Amino acid sequence: MEEEKQVMEGAATAARRRLVIGVGFWVQGFRLFPWLGVNFFLKDGMGVAASSLQILQASANLPMVAKPLIGLLSDAVPIRGHRRLPYVAIGALLQAISWLAIALWQDISLQVLTIFLLLSNFGASICEVANDAIVAESGKKAASSSGSASYAAIPFLLGTMFFYQTEVLRLDSSVIGLSKVFGQVALLAWSMSYNKYFKTMSARKLLSVLQFVTALVMLSDVLFVQGVYRKVGIPDSIYTIVFSGLLEGLMFFKVLPFSVHVAKLCPAGCEGSVMAFVMSALALATIVSGYLGVALAAFMGVSGDDFSALPACLLIEAACTMLPLCCSSLIKERREKEKKQE
Repeated sequence: MEEEKQVMEGAATAARRRLVIGVGFWVQGFRLFPWLGVNFFLKDGMGVAASSLQILQASANLPMVAKPLIGLLSDAVPIRGHRRLPYVAIGALLQAISWLAIALWQDISLQVLTIFLLLSNFGASICEVANDAIVAESGKKAASSSGSASYAAIPFLLGTMFFYQTEVLRLDSSVIGLSKVFGQVALLAWSMSYNKYFKTMSARKLLSVLQFVTALVMLSDVLFVQGVYRKVGIPDSIYTIVFSGLLEGLMFFKVLPFSVHVAKLCPAGCEGSVMAFVMSALALATIVSGYLGVALAAFMGVSGDDFSALPACLLIEAACTMLPLCCSSLIKERREKEKKQE
């Protein structure tokens, strides 16, 4: 009877934990939509240039780099006996305060808006650290096959493409929003497919294929900007919804197998710190990539009024995306070492 009671209590705890994780990530996913509104407000309401918009987008992720410190804090300083859920509540409160202030403050200045965006991402980083730690704690209890990956700084041109889609192609905001939705649906579908079909696949092959597919989609953007798809009868709106959304989703596809691998290696009680460090490194890479994208666009002469050099910029972006494939052999060496240790 005692064993059955413990099993039932453990199952109930696991169910509650899965619910918290699911709701947490579900709510965090909605952050894409207010950010889309912020992009339009900065462009149309404040007249921010394409380069300034991308710099602001990248800089707003700076609080994400502080994730290791937040992870250490959540591991070492429990609040009323709990190490995760109180931090989720604090992060959610900070985000609610910042977004309400942005929504209700009339005639908000760019400086004040930037401060609230930083506060919002700081709250998001607290929530994500706690959620990642809960996932890591749960992942250690289940057997899973995964691998590791290396990440390279790629000059992202998301801000420039946003201006091209809205200023040159005159796409409606609903089209841009649907592309975000499609990207998140693709990410969800990939998560389920990975869990069902790809967990046993070689990490080296899986990550290399994902990197190669990302580069192909970027090359497809070159044809899109040059109007090739429009000439063969594919509307700009359809391409933007499907391929632009897919590209944003692909940026996160590699995170899943890598995160599962790190979760298995986390020492007990340090899940928050280790996962926070990994996500912090990814956030820093995203920030650097955003700055490199601004530098590349400025060097090539791309601006809000002149997109003639955008195809060349996209080619350079795709070429940089292929560079990590040169280091893919390191993944195999690590897997071989793990097998020897086992």
